[in-house]
This record gives sequence, C-alpha cells and structure tokens, in this order.
Amino acid sequence: MDYALIACFESVGDYKVRRLMRHLAENNVNDIYEQFGFKPHITLTEFSTDNFSAVCDLINSLANRLDSVDVRFSSLGIFPGQQGVFHLVPTINESLLAMQRSVRTALAPFCQDFAPFYEEKEWVPHCTLVLEMDPLELPRAYAVMLDQFQPFDTRLISLEIITCCPFRTELHADFSQS
Repeated sequence: MDYALIACFESVGDYKVRRLMRHLAENNVNDIYEQFGFKPHITLTEFSTDNFSAVCDLINSLANRLDSVDVRFSSLGIFPGQQGVFHLVPTINESLLAMQRSVRTALAPFCQDFAPFYEEKEWVPHCTLVLEMDPLELPRAYAVMLDQFQPFDTRLISLEIITCCPFRTELHADFSQS
C-alpha cells in the first residue's frame, strides 16, 4: 500500500495516548512506534492510487463536511504474532463506523488495492500503543498498563493521508466542526 488514511484526535486525547506510549517505553516496552513519529490515530484505510491529487481534493472536501466523532477508549487489546501490536480499543459506535464507511465509499473510484484489514467486515478500529512487540513483551506491557489505563473519551477531529518508512504526512484536513 502506498498511503494510509488516518483520523486524528483532539489535543487532550492525543496527549493521553502519547502519555500511555511514553509510560510503556519508560518501563522497557519498545518505543518503535514513537520513534517512527506517528501521531496517535485510528487508521481508516490503506490504499494505492494513480490520482493522488484527486484523492487529496476528495479528502479535503470530505473533511469539510464531517463533524468531529466521539470516541471512548474502553479497553486494551493485542494483535498477536511475532510482530504484535498492543493497542487501545474504542467502544464501537455508529458515528465511527459511518465515518469509515463514507471514507471508503468516497475513495473507491480513485483508489485500488485497498488493504483487506480495512474492509468493513474486517476493520478493527484501534489506536496503536506499541508496534512490533515481541511476544515476550506482552506480559510486561499488560502489567505496566494495569495501574495506568483508565477508559477515556476523546474526539476525532481531522483526517491525514500518510506514508510510512519514513513517516510523512502528505495531507492534513480538519473537520468542519472540531
């Protein structure tokens, strides 16, 4: 995939996620995700396109019509494997699902090769805390978060198109009513 479309948090939510990431790193859980320079976010889709300027115009227009989306992070989760992901899990709500659905529908005419993990039936909304986590780090990550994580509310207020490795923001678009 060439690009990812992410939804970013308002400043307080961004700070809370960064604080949790930093706490994990200070307790010897890897900080690879922080090193990449990623903003805390929820990824809506990954895609390729031959018409990046049309996609940018579309995302700017879409963001201009979107209102902020409330998100409540209610639990912690993992995507297991040799390169595991430790993440925050939001309570699923219709606004979050509708935003992801509208983005995917709008992008479909301009994009190809959508990542299958972001198809509606497969999409697992999450906010990554630790990337490429060694399976042996999981017990430590969980123990570190036991006394730190409390459910919290935030809002998604913008969309960004990013590329990775190295990380770079290609487009930033604020929602109409943040």
